[in-house]
Amino acid sequence: MSADPPAPGPDAPLPGGETSTRPHPPLPVPGAGTPLAPGPPASVSGPIQASKINLAFGVGAVIVIVAVIVIIILAGLIIVAALRH
Repeated sequence: MSADPPAPGPDAPLPGGETSTRPHPPLPVPGAGTPLAPGPPASVSGPIQASKINLAFGVGAVIVIVAVIVIIILAGLIIVAALRH
């Protein structure tokens, strides 16, 4: 099966090297029309409390700090062990 080539755009060259003379479609106007359903889209949830965001960043910061301390201690132990041999 062969797919048909896409239709040429307003100024796309045609197979014979000519240019299409079709007019450009009108530009959409912002705010023209109303939404089909009132309110925000269903994919948008309600607002989240700032305390939850602060808690998440606080827990993340503590985890990062503990990880950095563990890496520094392990690196120090490896260096000390390597220097003793």
